[in-house]
Amino acid sequence: MNQTTVPIQADGPQGVHKSGIYKLLRKNMWGYLFILPAALIFIAFLWMPIIKGFVYSFQHVDFVNGTEFIGLANYKTVFQNPDVGKAVKNTLYYMLLGLLIGYWIPILFAIAISELKKFQGFARVAAYLPNVLPVVVLYGLWRWFYDPVGPINATLSQAGADQIAFLTDTRWS
Repeated sequence: MNQTTVPIQADGPQGVHKSGIYKLLRKNMWGYLFILPAALIFIAFLWMPIIKGFVYSFQHVDFVNGTEFIGLANYKTVFQNPDVGKAVKNTLYYMLLGLLIGYWIPILFAIAISELKKFQGFARVAAYLPNVLPVVVLYGLWRWFYDPVGPINATLSQAGADQIAFLTDTRWS
């Protein structure tokens, strides 16, 4: 009696094997699950409006009577406007200035500051101060608005209401 044996495959049934993609998905499953909410928010708030805007560009949108497909008529209307050429020219000019001034000048300043032997700390503070100053001013304005002698309480006093201690009263703060 001649018996032949068939080896049992560890990958499962015949024809189904774990590919490299399946192994990679299985290995990184938790990472993909953690990134899923951010990806869904990204799609919902960035890509969906872009896609809807593209679809709506081929339609006449009327919220009362509904939308009507009009093809390229919206694009024809836009490009017949004489101000479009000027707007494109201004946009390209602004983009060029942004590339030249917005990227290269700060890089050159950073290199120059890092090469300073004296006053390097002062130069770093002077360069970074414009980023910090608006926050400090905003904090000061916010505190002034809600101060007991600030404009909100002054308005309340003129209206005949009692002043409110926004920053010190636990019910309001």
